[in-house]
Amino acid sequence: ISQPDSIRQGSIPEYRPASKDPHFEKVGGEAGERVKFRLSTSSSTRAMSLLYHVISNFKPTDLSGLSSFKGKARGFTKDSYNPVALTISSTDKSCETFSVDPAEDFSETENILSKFGEIIERQVTYEDEDYSRLFLKRKPPVNGEMGDVNGASPYPTFHNYSRFEKLLIRSQVDGQRHGSRGIEFFDIKSRAVAPTRYHMARYQQFANYKIQCIRGVTRSYELEFYDMVRSVFMKYAFQLRLGGMSGAFICFHNTREMLGFEYIRLQEIEHYVFGSSHWARKAFGFTLSLYQVIMETAVNAFSDYPRGKLRIIMRISDDTGLYLFVHRIPDIKD
Repeated sequence: ISQPDSIRQGSIPEYRPASKDPHFEKVGGEAGERVKFRLSTSSSTRAMSLLYHVISNFKPTDLSGLSSFKGKARGFTKDSYNPVALTISSTDKSCETFSVDPAEDFSETENILSKFGEIIERQVTYEDEDYSRLFLKRKPPVNGEMGDVNGASPYPTFHNYSRFEKLLIRSQVDGQRHGSRGIEFFDIKSRAVAPTRYHMARYQQFANYKIQCIRGVTRSYELEFYDMVRSVFMKYAFQLRLGGMSGAFICFHNTREMLGFEYIRLQEIEHYVFGSSHWARKAFGFTLSLYQVIMETAVNAFSDYPRGKLRIIMRISDDTGLYLFVHRIPDIKD
């Protein structure tokens, strides 16, 4: 695996929030007049996870099939209960369409594992020669060849846009496969091994860690799967449904080398999180509808102040449920 300091600066495009994505204008026009909110999966899945906890009365995961972890904790990890902050801004002077972005000072900070995730995603999707030429620190490629002197990739990221009632949602799609139902889209996820995730500040100390067995509570594939169920499977399930994807291609690694790969279908992920695909569809519809109601209520409450932005903070408590805090960020002209 390439190390972060070997990657050419600027070769991997930065994340572009919905409010700065010019493609929304075209896609939104094609989707029709009913579109009111433009958002991305990054601004949706964490909020949807919070809402699911509330409407499901904090239902735990389903760990059937993980024999070594019977009697172990079934609840989701604490990260999925963290508060979420969003910024809503109008996209036109008439204030009829709005963009929803993660609040900058509340957004997830980039850590070393997210950097490795960006690297691994490109290592498994590019031919070796193209990957080296585009992303590694070597002499700049000549204009007109693979990339330019500034390191910009000629291959843009691919997005799928889907509509749910008044929501237009952008999802990044990493790959496609020819399945029994025709072409299926899928996501690529990098997954560092347990000690690396637990001690990110000292990740290099665990670069020789290996998965040694299939089952068991230590150094096992089953441990890695157990942690995924409790920490990221809900996020994966919502991301895949929002993007119309059939599954996720997981790349297990220790930051130095790949340790294994697995393609997990959406139905299997949903079984561990919701119990079945039937309840997954119900949860998806309920949480997305509630998410839309929250945003509409916030916008309508401040309709007398069309300029500026709104910030919504969502917080949950297992005692009293969901708390919503909405305040206006005045426009500088005010």
